[in-house]
Amino acid sequence: MNIISNMLSSNLNSLSELILKNCQLNAESIEKLMNILLTNKSIQYLDLSENILGSIGGRYIGDALIGNTRLKHLLLNNCDLLADGVIPIFHALHTNNNLEILSLNINGFGDTGAEALGNMLKNNGKLRHLDIQENCIGVEGISAIAKGITKNHSLYFLGLQWNDVTNDAAAKIGEALSLNNTLGVVNVLGNHVDVEGIKAIILGSLTGNTKLIDLDLGHCYRPPGKGKAQAERKVIKELPKEMPPAADAATTVSNNTGVSNGQKVKQKGNGK
Repeated sequence: MNIISNMLSSNLNSLSELILKNCQLNAESIEKLMNILLTNKSIQYLDLSENILGSIGGRYIGDALIGNTRLKHLLLNNCDLLADGVIPIFHALHTNNNLEILSLNINGFGDTGAEALGNMLKNNGKLRHLDIQENCIGVEGISAIAKGITKNHSLYFLGLQWNDVTNDAAAKIGEALSLNNTLGVVNVLGNHVDVEGIKAIILGSLTGNTKLIDLDLGHCYRPPGKGKAQAERKVIKELPKEMPPAADAATTVSNNTGVSNGQKVKQKGNGK
């Protein structure tokens, strides 16, 4: 880490991407790196995935995001951040107007972290891509995220794969989509949602959202407590027979069953 610190401390203003994936970094290493990031004027892409950073490392990253004005892409997948580690990051994004892509897959922050995320989405106007798969997010967390989505006007991609989304949570997602006109890609693959939950999401997306082009509902239904390898691959045959009117848009509804590459649902509107 000292070598990296010395390198970044020098006048390397041409360095725009820094990938330190699976480099055995820890919270102490991250503290040094984040201190440098506060003054670095060139790095726009940072990947720290697969390092055990923990909640302390998350706090250092949050502090850096408050002062950094250049970083646009931040990948923190599988960093053992938990709720205490992601909350400072989400708090920083209330005021950070630079970060556009954030990936926090496999960090186990659950509903507690998701509540902080929902509050952030209400205030952040820059983030466009958010990936939060495999974080044990249930109904309460999804409800908080859904409330944030209804107030957000920048997010285009939302990845909720392999969480604990149930039919009740799916209804919250559908309601949020009916009130949001920015999201273009939503991934709910591998959750505990059956036909009723899928219908709620689809109906919501077709009621008010005119930008959605890709809705992934694959590997549903997944029984609670089952992992990826045990997921039941169920063909979703029942879709709403009558679609609510909306502006013209072609939405791909994918069920990843191997039967087809997804069903195109043409939203009706303007007499077409």
